Amino acid sequence: MTIELDEPPRAENAVAEYWLENGILQGRFKDGALIDLVAARDCQRIRNTILLDQTLPLLLDIRSLKELTKSARDFLSSPECIKGTSAGVLLTNNSIFVRTIANIYYRLATPNIPHRIFSDEEAAIRWLLGKP
Repeated sequence: MTIELDEPPRAENAVAEYWLENGILQGRFKDGALIDLVAARDCQRIRNTILLDQTLPLLLDIRSLKELTKSARDFLSSPECIKGTSAGVLLTNNSIFVRTIANIYYRLATPNIPHRIFSDEEAAIRWLLGKP
């Protein structure tokens, strides 16, 4: 895990990178990322390092995601993992595979925060900034 606490704070691990921008915690999965429970827990750990007990909206770019296991999906929607997240957006592309992962995640996991899927990053940011 690499952490840079400059402005803005950034952190990354083998599968993702996270940073603060415009009051939003933003993240991006790296090309071909395979998210299993171990990787999901590591992502949560680096998000917590950046959040420092703040509660902020999350914009997560999943366009390069290769696979999300059921155990990872369950953990990522758990109260433990969404603590510190006021709203969530999954940023997708027009890939049927990626949009299917996003839809399955939200339909089966149902995180207890406002959440949506977007393919337009600017629209996603506008929606997140409109959330308390």
